[in-house]
Amino acid sequence: MAAEEIAIQPDTDTGRESCGCLRDDSAAVALAEKLRVRWPLSTFLVSHRYGFIYCPIPKNACSSLKRWYVLTLGVTPQDPAWPKDAHAYCQERALTDPADLERGYFKFVFVRNPWHRLVSGYVQKFVQRWEHPGSPSRPVVEQVYRSRGLPPDHERSISFREFVEYVEAAEDRALDPHWKPQYLFLGNVVFDFMGRFENLTADFESIIERLGVQERYLFSINQISYGDEVRECVADWPATRLRALTNCPHYRFFYTDDLRKRVARRYARDVEMLGYTFE
Repeated sequence: MAAEEIAIQPDTDTGRESCGCLRDDSAAVALAEKLRVRWPLSTFLVSHRYGFIYCPIPKNACSSLKRWYVLTLGVTPQDPAWPKDAHAYCQERALTDPADLERGYFKFVFVRNPWHRLVSGYVQKFVQRWEHPGSPSRPVVEQVYRSRGLPPDHERSISFREFVEYVEAAEDRALDPHWKPQYLFLGNVVFDFMGRFENLTADFESIIERLGVQERYLFSINQISYGDEVRECVADWPATRLRALTNCPHYRFFYTDDLRKRVARRYARDVEMLGYTFE
């Protein structure tokens, strides 16, 4: 039986940025300190019912898979208990006992092409949802503009090239989770299955077949619509110009040869560890 997709509206809780994970790792860190479980383990989701541990990584179908995890807890979208903020709901139920890692549970994670993931983070946070007061784009825009002695212009925002320059200058652990390198989320855990975002449906089906999970719905959340409206490099386009498009250009059109190489260097550990190439 194939995994079934059902659409659901994004979170509407105004207390958090509504299109990914928590704006930063503060909640996970606070919980980790209290329970002596360190990040990133403090974000792992455990199912004692089905015997699995899922490592969520933002921009890697994290929102969809967290809602699937809620289903495995016996809560459905028709249930009054269905959470408005799946990220906070899951964080409250994340791993608290390191011994769970030694139970022999099936551990899995989904990874993604680093070049595409970076574009996805930029488009979602700087182009599509820049107006949200909790958007992680806001401190980035403020830092970039102030470094030039200019007042922040969140509507115009920054170009993808400027975003890459910001990411290059920051330390790995200082980056927002949506563009933090993926290797950091893995910790030192040995995973039984490393799925690919590019093969999400088939890999998800393999997981639920392996686990015998009854809840087979894969939610369609925060998907970016890509199209052929533009077939030129958009690396230097301001976000305002990109917002005027009906569909987002393919991620390849955000890169020049130089930017492709710079992102390869910036995310070198992800590229090498996860075995990705630009295409």
